[in-house]
Amino acid sequence: MIGNIREILKISTAEEFLTALKQYDGDLEEPFEIIESMLDKNVMSTDVTDIEIHMALVESWRSRFSKYFSFAKGFVEHSKSSAFLMAKIKGVSTDTDRDAHRRSLSAGAEALSTRLEGTIDCIDSRVNLCKKLLGFESSTEGVRSNGNSRSFNRS
Repeated sequence: MIGNIREILKISTAEEFLTALKQYDGDLEEPFEIIESMLDKNVMSTDVTDIEIHMALVESWRSRFSKYFSFAKGFVEHSKSSAFLMAKIKGVSTDTDRDAHRRSLSAGAEALSTRLEGTIDCIDSRVNLCKKLLGFESSTEGVRSNGNSRSFNRS
């Protein structure tokens, strides 16, 4: 598993990049399975303790998914860096070719990034639903968790 952004920035060839991204994506399958099974759980219960435990468990995954998301964005941005520019070779590499090459590198990272961002939104939504069911917040509409503070979700 990628441990920090420096590991991503050390990648210098397209082959290394695609291998590292594939490995990172594979490493995330277990965390995705765990959180998705939690999010599939029906929380419409009258048992306050069950709802509180569920809310705490789901919320405990948010910081991990935020870290996973930041690394996925690191892959996206690094794929667009000059490290992966195709050299201009007579008759082989046009601007269109170079753009297509960049897109082929970034496509998987973009998809993973989108999936992670969506999962974070689902975590926030579930925690807000639990708080609403428990009466902790009168209105959580349009509010997205942002660390210890609350901020309006502009999406």
